[in-house]
Amino acid sequence: MKPALATLAIFTFIGSWNDFLGPLVYLDSGEKYTLPVGVAIFQSSHYSDYGITLAACVACTLPILVVFLIFQRHIVQSIASAGLKD
Repeated sequence: MKPALATLAIFTFIGSWNDFLGPLVYLDSGEKYTLPVGVAIFQSSHYSDYGITLAACVACTLPILVVFLIFQRHIVQSIASAGLKD
């Protein structure tokens, strides 16, 4: 049961981390925006500096990658045990 719950927690974290529409609708201040919303607003500013925009995208991806690398074993166990029948 632990690998399945760990996988669910990881997918929930990734889903909330990548949520774009919710923070865009509910938050009214630029200081409170999440990273994906901030990158989108930064990119659509007066001009696009692609180097800084891509660096910000890497900064948005790093926490998800770290969480996946830490809990990778649980994800693999959950997928491996999903097809087993007792």
